[in-house]
Amino acid sequence: MTEREFRDYLDSYGAALEKWPQHLRVKAEKALVEDAALRDVLTAEKEFSRAFAVDVPAPDGEFENRILAASYALPQKAVLQDDTLPRLISWRIAASVLLFAAGIALGSLQQAARTDGYAVQADTLMSYYAYSEDGGM
Repeated sequence: MTEREFRDYLDSYGAALEKWPQHLRVKAEKALVEDAALRDVLTAEKEFSRAFAVDVPAPDGEFENRILAASYALPQKAVLQDDTLPRLISWRIAASVLLFAAGIALGSLQQAARTDGYAVQADTLMSYYAYSEDGGM
């Protein structure tokens, strides 16, 4: 078992080898006997798991009140006025509509400029005479 595989299995199954599937546990125990680096990795993972396994006492009833009091004691930052946001939004909408209209206008000018009898559609040059009523004849 490589160190990479061992680390992946540690992430998946934890540092308690007895909780690993039997076939992986046998491979891991064999690898731990052979490789000191894997033993160090397992020791570090056990310490990490032990640090998170500590029971943390529940906070007392005044904990929330202390947090709220501390937040109210801080100076408050100024916020935007209530009418500022709608004005900013209306300008964004107006700019979007203006850009959309400019795109339509440029597109119509581009179509009007082609008078050679051909149109480009889907990267293929085709004659629109073939679609006329007389079949292009």
